[in-house]
Amino acid sequence: MRIEETVNEGLKRSYRITITEDELANRIVEKLAASRPDVEMKGFRKGKAPIGVLRQKFGQRALSEAINETLSVAVTEQVNKAGGAERLSADPRIERKGDDGSVFELHYELMPDVPNIDYSVIRIEKPVVSVGEDEVDERLRELATRFEDKGAAAEDGDQLVIDFSGKIDGKVFDGGERKDYELVLGAGASVPGFEEQLVGLSTGDRKVVEVSLPDDYPVGGGGKAVLDVTVKAVRVVETDAFDDELAKKHGSGSLDALKSELRGRLEEEYASDSRFLAKLRLFDVLEGKVTFDLPPTMLEDEAKRVADTRRKGEGRDGGGSGGGVTDDDRKSAERRLKIGFLIRELGTGENILVSDEDMERAIRRHSEMYPGREEQFMEAARKDAGIREYLQALVFEEKVADHMFTLVTVDEKVVPREEWDRIIEENADGWSMEVDLW
Repeated sequence: MRIEETVNEGLKRSYRITITEDELANRIVEKLAASRPDVEMKGFRKGKAPIGVLRQKFGQRALSEAINETLSVAVTEQVNKAGGAERLSADPRIERKGDDGSVFELHYELMPDVPNIDYSVIRIEKPVVSVGEDEVDERLRELATRFEDKGAAAEDGDQLVIDFSGKIDGKVFDGGERKDYELVLGAGASVPGFEEQLVGLSTGDRKVVEVSLPDDYPVGGGGKAVLDVTVKAVRVVETDAFDDELAKKHGSGSLDALKSELRGRLEEEYASDSRFLAKLRLFDVLEGKVTFDLPPTMLEDEAKRVADTRRKGEGRDGGGSGGGVTDDDRKSAERRLKIGFLIRELGTGENILVSDEDMERAIRRHSEMYPGREEQFMEAARKDAGIREYLQALVFEEKVADHMFTLVTVDEKVVPREEWDRIIEENADGWSMEVDLW
């Protein structure tokens, strides 16, 4: 058997494996001889059929087995030379070359050598913001707001519950069908011209409306859409008084206690966002500190996943007309893989593990993405290996990030609300890669 290296570029390796005739012939004889004691053939006692006769009857099968076994030995040998299967970024790929079945090509890609990082010299800024009284009042106003059936035609300020089906050029577009969709007329939450055409409708009414889509609309931007709307309810907005009765209605003993609870929730939300922003800044620093090769196939696969998620977020089918992988997709994929390898390196070295309790918390937290179906999601997540693998990776990343924060210097900077909103907007892409698991 001859093994020749044909490619050695970065992390890519390829080898030509040639199995000689003599080697195959010897292996075939060995295979036939090993099976001979159990063979019964007409004209011969059990186990006494000559090798030549066995070759006529079982030679092709023995040849196939001999090739597979010889090839397996060669592949194992090369993989072990590379450092073992754990050093490969994916399973090796084998191609048959030629017609005689004796020449093969072995292809694989190595995992990168991740350089060490001195985390102690890293310093990042973590923006934080204080909760304003106006924000607490806004949350209080949301709790005090309720909707009552109106029993009359809809006006600006009323809430409608509708079913609708939208079409562009006669075809239902992605995201163009909704059931029990709630919107407040005059709030401007829909495409321009849509809410205005629903004024005056009553429960049970049906209307076909046409709207002009903004140029930057994810689907059919700059064109027309036709929506078939059915009104299921017209509700008038009512606001309860801000008093102790409102607090008791929401499980608090007094209005002051309810305000304190709302402030606490806002502080938790801001703290979570602040940590996330700090993590993004830390990852920015880490990305700029190291340079190492990435497995090309892994990088291309990740770029395709990024592009697919981006197109779905834009309201386009992941495999549809939204185009292929862009340069930005590849840059995002490169960043994600590079950070992923750094996380894996540090987490493995520090023996950071994901416990069953960690997984259960993650499942419960992600179930909140599916209002009304939380229990169904949790049941599915506990059984589905794919969902569990994804959540485990997320939990591992967060635990390693927490450890990173203990190794670097983090300076907190209190920023005004206007600057906070700007920072959140500038880093919107950091939140945009959330995956719909179920």
